[in-house]
Amino acid sequence: MSIDNLSNEIFYEIFDYLDACEIYHAFSNLNHRFQQLLYSSSLLFKIELHYRTPKEIFLNNYKSLIRFHQHQIISIHLTYSINVNTIISSMIRNSLFNHLESIRLHGVSPNILSRFLKKCISLPRLFLLRIDTSNSLKDLNNIYKLVFNLPKLKSLEITAHGFNKFNIKTSLSMATAKQFSPIKSLMIDHSCTFKECSTIISYTPQLRNLSVSHLLMDDNPKKGIHLPMILSNLTYLFICEYDLDFDQFEMFIRKIDAKLQFLSFNTESEDINYLDAKRWEKLIMKYLPQLDKFYFQYHIYRDYENEYSVYRDQCDQFISSFWIDRQWLFNADIDYGFILYSIQPYEKQWYEYDSPQGMVNSSTDLSKCSQLSIRSIPGEYFDLFLTDVTRVLNMAEIYHLEITEENVFSSILVEIVDLLAELRSLKIHSLSLRVPEGLYVEKFDVFDLLEIPIQITKVYLKKMNEIEEIYFLMTLCPDLTYLKVDSINNMDIELFFRNILMKIPSKYNEHFRSMCIRIPTADDKMINKLEKMINVEKLLINYKIQRISECIYLQWN
Repeated sequence: MSIDNLSNEIFYEIFDYLDACEIYHAFSNLNHRFQQLLYSSSLLFKIELHYRTPKEIFLNNYKSLIRFHQHQIISIHLTYSINVNTIISSMIRNSLFNHLESIRLHGVSPNILSRFLKKCISLPRLFLLRIDTSNSLKDLNNIYKLVFNLPKLKSLEITAHGFNKFNIKTSLSMATAKQFSPIKSLMIDHSCTFKECSTIISYTPQLRNLSVSHLLMDDNPKKGIHLPMILSNLTYLFICEYDLDFDQFEMFIRKIDAKLQFLSFNTESEDINYLDAKRWEKLIMKYLPQLDKFYFQYHIYRDYENEYSVYRDQCDQFISSFWIDRQWLFNADIDYGFILYSIQPYEKQWYEYDSPQGMVNSSTDLSKCSQLSIRSIPGEYFDLFLTDVTRVLNMAEIYHLEITEENVFSSILVEIVDLLAELRSLKIHSLSLRVPEGLYVEKFDVFDLLEIPIQITKVYLKKMNEIEEIYFLMTLCPDLTYLKVDSINNMDIELFFRNILMKIPSKYNEHFRSMCIRIPTADDKMINKLEKMINVEKLLINYKIQRISECIYLQWN
């Protein structure tokens, strides 16, 4: 079938996935039919310049598009700063973009950007504007004034980090009724104080979505927060702040009087009151009764040389009925230099699946879902690291542990697990049975661990180096019911299953009932060989083995 036989409608669908300059390069002056097609009012062009764009094709064709096809251009996204000033200057000279709906700009010089925004006031369909000033602007006052004059704008994002993201300033005055903007979605991706933020949003009474990524405390916070209006339409709020205390944040929530359905709040403040679950409960019940999704992150930074504040109120405040009924769960992360406490909506986890049929427990006890994730373990400050684990336990009991550091020493793992008495699941990237050099750990016989009430029932090892690591985990976790392994390091799969199944009686793992092993080369022939081996050697009697994609599932009674 010849390409000439395709209908215009099919070409419109194809062109919708292509950049305008690439379309123009391939089809301009090809023949009379395509020439008519390119000038059809049904064809709308998207001009894009990013780091993957073929630069020669773009530079050879964008001028023709701007000159002869302005009325067909629906979007202009220039996220690669090379030649951007030249391109925008040519757009200023040709301003009849009647269908232009979306503009994204990166690194435009301040003078050219101001001239361009003044031209944009006449655009009848400009709904979305994203501006990244890069390092070119520290005072955004004029940019905001021009943007708020755009009559049809619905979505605005302004990014201005510069060399120091905390040096950005805005000096707007509060909006009057004649200055209101129709903007409904606003992203302020630059530093601003509460006062500056309040002034900016005074221009947007119809706001539904608000994101503020670098919110700072006012120079004189005792004066309070002065908002000129409530934001009754606001349903989505994202805030990332650095030095705001809970009192100021609480005042802000009260003042906006919004019907929030989504709240994401990240803080690096030293105010330990952010960990007061009861205070959060009162704030949400009184001022955010419609809140459905809640994401909260509280960062504590340390250098292992200095102490920091510790929350010493009652443990497990974040697993009261208030949090469990809303399915908002507590988690903690420890990395070198910080602890991160977080609250987030419940999501299914690996330990809720131990069969190819899916979930094995549809009524998960959400009060026992608190997870600790360990990103790195500092050998030099291991004792202080264990203190950090204890600090987490002051906040909540931990039932699930994930260690993402590679080749964690088995002796280190034992000391960590020994602190977490209620642990039910363990996920680790990889394990090392070597004794760590230069690190003092108390000597013990690993088999003595059977006297310690380790209650782990599910283990996930991402990468196995040697089969002895599996034996170690079986000994560490006598109540093991389910084992998952993503890589067995090219070990013969029959040998792997044979060794594990033969070890179960000697390791006293009487509850061990299922495994999931990922083998990239798995096929039906491999399953048949495993089934034959199990039957011939009488390793299991009542069992089921099957393959789902690259995973081999073995279950037995």
